[in-house]
Amino acid sequence: MAGITVSFVADPALAARVKETARIDGVTQSQAAARAVASGILLSPAARRNLRFALEEGGAEAAGDLAVALSRAVAQAANAVIKRKLLEQARTAQVEPSSEEDILDEATLAVRRHLGRPDNA
Repeated sequence: MAGITVSFVADPALAARVKETARIDGVTQSQAAARAVASGILLSPAARRNLRFALEEGGAEAAGDLAVALSRAVAQAANAVIKRKLLEQARTAQVEPSSEEDILDEATLAVRRHLGRPDNA
């Protein structure tokens, strides 16, 4: 990925989390940090201030609460994207599933294809 190098000073705990995230996601530490920054700057200035306040003043409990709330919000957004994509595919294919089971099968196959997994795996 071509880009501009941006550096920052991180405490050892944050640096370790970036390293672990990079390992789990199969990317470089720079890419993991860039993704985290890109996610954070999606927030409004007020939301970023509230985030900093909650993390600085709320400790581990607030960080845990934030992780759960953000995870739920990300899952909801991802589900909305999947729904839109499935609807687009259904419109272009003009498939008329005849039962709930057919609909579930079509949705499962569409998600598998989107994720690059074989239809029969």
